Amino acid sequence: MAYNPNKWGEIPCFPMFSQIKAGMPLFTGKFDYSVDDKGRLSVPARLRDQLPPVGGAAASKETAETSVIITCLTGAEHLSVYTEEDFLRLLQSITVSGHERADEYVRSTSAEAETVFLDKQGRVQLSPELRRKAGITREVVVTGVFRRIEIWAADRWDQRQKTLEAAPKVRPKDFGVPPDLG
Repeated sequence: MAYNPNKWGEIPCFPMFSQIKAGMPLFTGKFDYSVDDKGRLSVPARLRDQLPPVGGAAASKETAETSVIITCLTGAEHLSVYTEEDFLRLLQSITVSGHERADEYVRSTSAEAETVFLDKQGRVQLSPELRRKAGITREVVVTGVFRRIEIWAADRWDQRQKTLEAAPKVRPKDFGVPPDLG
């Protein structure tokens, strides 16, 4: 359905937007970082400050721990970092998709995902297995992508950017974005 600014109520409802509420994290930005010798990565403060404490809004931000779920989704070249709530939404979306291999995908995605607590310095521990799958050695690019954070090996990010630069250009209007927003 195309967006028609003259008809309220006809804005298409996309699953990714259906449960968004004010105050939920909106991750944006690109950050160049390094993984230390122990496999730890500092989460950029601008992203870290939006992560909910364990226990949700009822927990005190000052005393509560913060955890994230990190995985390398099948076919992905990067790590995806989710809040617990969004990881559950991801699994639920796959489960109700009706795809014949949904159960298999949920099983492998859940088995390979790791719940990681941020330490007092705001770092996460990336396991050797996750680093291997994403091709991460030392230099990384951390990006905020709407409801998740992505961690890319710097060389894979650079290659991706070169591929995008060579592709035909798209503009917001190509996605049906209203003219006043794009």
